[in-house]
Amino acid sequence: MLRHPQLKRALAVSLGVVVCLCSSCTSTRPQQVLPPEPPVVADTGNHVLSLSAEQERRAAALAQFAAGVSAELRDGLEAALPFYEEALRLDPKNTGLAVRLAQVAMSRKDFTGAKQRLEAAAKDNPSSADPWLWLGIAHRGLENPAEALNAFEQALKINPRHVQSLAALIELLLQQDALDEVVAQLDKTWRQESNDGQFWLSLGKLYTQVARQKPSLAERLGESRAREAFAKAVEFSPRDAEALLNLADAQVQANNFVAAAEAYSRLLAIRPDLPRLREQLAMTFLRADLKEKAAKIFREMIKRDPTKYETYNSLAGLQEEMDQDEDAIANYQQSLVLNPDQVEVHLRLAVLHISLQRYDKALQNLNLARQKFPTTFQIPYLTGIVHSEEKNFAKAITAFAEAEALMRDDEDEMRPSSAFYFSYGAACERTGAIEKAEKYFQKSLELDPNNHAAANYLGYMWADRGVRLDEAHDLIKRAVAGQPNSGAYLDSLGWVLYKLGRVQEALPYLARAVELVKDDAVVHDHMAEVLLKLGKRDEAIKHLKQAVAIDPQNKELTAKLRKLVDQPAEP
Repeated sequence: MLRHPQLKRALAVSLGVVVCLCSSCTSTRPQQVLPPEPPVVADTGNHVLSLSAEQERRAAALAQFAAGVSAELRDGLEAALPFYEEALRLDPKNTGLAVRLAQVAMSRKDFTGAKQRLEAAAKDNPSSADPWLWLGIAHRGLENPAEALNAFEQALKINPRHVQSLAALIELLLQQDALDEVVAQLDKTWRQESNDGQFWLSLGKLYTQVARQKPSLAERLGESRAREAFAKAVEFSPRDAEALLNLADAQVQANNFVAAAEAYSRLLAIRPDLPRLREQLAMTFLRADLKEKAAKIFREMIKRDPTKYETYNSLAGLQEEMDQDEDAIANYQQSLVLNPDQVEVHLRLAVLHISLQRYDKALQNLNLARQKFPTTFQIPYLTGIVHSEEKNFAKAITAFAEAEALMRDDEDEMRPSSAFYFSYGAACERTGAIEKAEKYFQKSLELDPNNHAAANYLGYMWADRGVRLDEAHDLIKRAVAGQPNSGAYLDSLGWVLYKLGRVQEALPYLARAVELVKDDAVVHDHMAEVLLKLGKRDEAIKHLKQAVAIDPQNKELTAKLRKLVDQPAEP
């Protein structure tokens, strides 16, 4: 007979240690073994009351369990097993201990022994689903699928919300391709009423797993079921980080980015220490088109860790999208302070300076980048763009030629793009190298037949020179079809029609071009030529005057206007 102080010591030992009885287990997570509840004894002064036979067995079982715990800590699992076996013999209603010992047997491939133990546990504990779950797993190990199926179904009869058993049953049904039964079993469990957040979390995970394993079932299962399950998990356990994370991820998968951002935000308030959570939240804000909120998260990330250059890049890229170019430049520059070996950031800075017409700063940045990355073709390519913008087309051609040579020698087989050859061709045309310009525009169109700018430029160049007019007409029509509201393209179409002698057809295109591009002297000049051809001298003079007003330094336009004004009108 144990006296009360001995019982208290045994209980303290057993409760103070969480023990895993097997070093490896089967596919379902093993459950924690809890010692049997201690019997209640009364201590009245110096007198100790006797225990009943049942209480004495439970006390002895507890003592054996505690001894097993001590033995395992001291000498390992093998030394502890006899104590655990005796504890279970004395208290066969200890379901957790029976299951764990069965798991030990299964880890040693003794499925028959595990089966026998679990059958006994199921008989001794008729209200527990756990022995049936593990009995099914033992039958699976014995390659008895029918018996395994029956065991899993029995577990669910005892506890219809036992998701572990449902998952094991679903796995077996999927192996048998019993898809209708899979849907029926999941529907049956879905209809269970529960305010247990863990139940809904586990069910949502199971829906996700089945849909991933069998995409053809997704629609039949209900594509929103997993999200709804996770939402219920959060409803009943609002501070459960795992439930919130699963809900947020599921909303992202469904492209519900605003709802996903809300879930990630709630999770961040609960678990601000979770790695990469802020990045996920920022990216979700971006996908929800909530750019300001995303920028706020990036700024918070920088405050938390000002040494992470990637965050500055993310914020700068976002600021570019929001037309906050000055802020983007500042953040790219800070990123380069932390990590100067980022060719892409050097290039982004150059592009920003070009867009702001800060050509000196763009060249300064590109020259610095050239020292670090002498074989990167984008550096001379952007240098050529800068020189073109400065109308220094000879230097631009030299830079483009260097870029083309670097691309030819690139080990990664980088090839010039359609946009590259367009820029190269435009620079050649501006220096009068017409044949080279034609060659590069044609290369541009070979690489991208939908490059409307190249089609228009080449077509207009031929039209203006009065050569290959039919081809020019086809090219320009292609450009207009791609961008029907481009004033420049409509002007080209009117001009090529004029050159083809189809003057009346040219008029509406040029009239529309004048509406769209009011400050272009060339468009007004073309309009004047067409009007003169149609005998509308006064209107032609009006457009020539506008052309001269727009470009007063153009001596050719001024001379044309003077000649037309001085010339007497035909009767």
